[in-house]
Amino acid sequence: SDECNEDCGTEIISGIFLKALSWFLGLSAVLLNIVILWKGIFQPWKKGAISRINRSVTFLIAVGDFLTGLYLLLIAFTDTFVMRGSYCNQRFRWLSSNSCAALGAVSTMGGYMSLLSMTYLSLFRTISIKAKGMEYDKGLYLRIFTIIVFVMAVSATISLVPLVDD
Repeated sequence: SDECNEDCGTEIISGIFLKALSWFLGLSAVLLNIVILWKGIFQPWKKGAISRINRSVTFLIAVGDFLTGLYLLLIAFTDTFVMRGSYCNQRFRWLSSNSCAALGAVSTMGGYMSLLSMTYLSLFRTISIKAKGMEYDKGLYLRIFTIIVFVMAVSATISLVPLVDD
């Protein structure tokens, strides 16, 4: 039955396998993407337009994957330590809470940042192969900045607009 009662054991993440997988994937995504982001910020950049655009877009993918991993960790944490098997009794409060809405926004933003960045990267690589490479020009940094702003703005808009009350 979908109804809650004293015997209900419904949880946010059902089953030990999915719980363990959520912890493992969330922790892995957060830690490994921190490494990628650290390298993206502090390691010297190679010269060349293609290399710089690839690295910028790869950085955005890492941000999106970090947010998705953070979402998994926070959901696993909430299920394990906050709800502790009492999700059924608290589900309506949880589903209408700001915490749940914020986690939904984090998940959506991470997913869209990765998706849009990978789409752009694929298009850019296809175009650069067809054009047989691109040379450095004065507008390179403006294009990189425009890509970053576009991906982040679209991702933020899609994920945050539902949080605004009418």
